Amino acid sequence: MRIAGTVVLYNSTPACLPILETYWRQVEKLYVIDNSEQVDNGLKELLTQYSFITYIHNGTNLGIAHALNMAAEQAIKDGYDYLLTMDDDSSAPANMVQSMCQFLSGYTDRERVGIVSAVHTYETSPNKYRSVLFTMTSGNLLNLRIYQETGGFMEGLFIDHVDHEFGLRLNQKGYQVIELPALLLKHNLGEAKLIPLSGQKYVSHSPVRGYYFVRNGIIVARQYKHFRWIAYKLIIKEIIKAALFEREKKYRLKLIYSGIHDAFRNKIGKIGDM
Repeated sequence: MRIAGTVVLYNSTPACLPILETYWRQVEKLYVIDNSEQVDNGLKELLTQYSFITYIHNGTNLGIAHALNMAAEQAIKDGYDYLLTMDDDSSAPANMVQSMCQFLSGYTDRERVGIVSAVHTYETSPNKYRSVLFTMTSGNLLNLRIYQETGGFMEGLFIDHVDHEFGLRLNQKGYQVIELPALLLKHNLGEAKLIPLSGQKYVSHSPVRGYYFVRNGIIVARQYKHFRWIAYKLIIKEIIKAALFEREKKYRLKLIYSGIHDAFRNKIGKIGDM
């Protein structure tokens, strides 16, 4: 079982290196795909000193799906069986890949597992594993044979719901997405902000992410009926956040409206390219 890994960078700095170090020794090779417009030469120099790291700079932001496909196709060419997909802000447990391999080795239906994944929030689950419809991209061990059979990540989504669509497609084609609750990935989901007078927090992203989140949520929901109720709840929450809690309310709501409009016109791709 030969395992490579990939991490997608976007305007990353050398501060991400300690995070990458939590998993780069757990794989045979690490493909670093840089979607930043400008190279951080300090980070590039630090990364390229390692023979097991292949650094690829795209020169522009081509989206998370394109970057993942680049890494998967290169890993296939290089003879790897699995690809660990990570974010530059996700810290892995020291035994993560080993535990995933041990699970696969003992699982009777191993050939049907498209993804085995860590979890992103702490939980006390009595189950050693669970089959799910989808999981977040970071912390996935992707079966590259099944990746080839089912097709790559949907590049037209660019960012947001790429992981949802791929997991739903795997399930639709009879493959499994499995999470291992014992493996907790430390993941930064965005800027946490406090809801006034409530004491509760929510995750805030840039205004343009609202466009992709809503547009892609509708597109994926129209393709997969099991995702529809989930998507619509997420979209309603996104609209409420933009209208009540975020700054630049009018701008955010305008982008969300554009996302809804484009979804029903089947417009996909990067927002500036459409």
